[in-house]
Amino acid sequence: RDLSMRRRTSLAGDRPAVAAAPRRRPVCGTHFLNCSSAAALRRLRDSRVDVGALDAFNAGVAVVRLDRWAAQGLTKEVEAWVALNRLTPVFALGSNPPLVLATGGRFEPLHPS
Repeated sequence: RDLSMRRRTSLAGDRPAVAAAPRRRPVCGTHFLNCSSAAALRRLRDSRVDVGALDAFNAGVAVVRLDRWAAQGLTKEVEAWVALNRLTPVFALGSNPPLVLATGGRFEPLHPS
């Protein structure tokens, strides 16, 4: 569906920097996060990521408030996750996991209307 109408109501007020389509699958066991590796799980825990409670979104269907993104320092967070992933493979699937990890899973869900 077209998101142009949702854009006007999404991210109003004091909300997260991202509004996106929620993922309906858990982040572990779906090739999203590497939960089969003890080293990866240790890195995630050290970074205060609760993989059981992490809400993920589809970054391909997202609206971003760039002013909030910058104010929250999310570019540096994404870069840090990508650098960490080079040391210990924590995620697969390209750019979606570091975006979710950088936001801490905090996003406004976009639901089809």
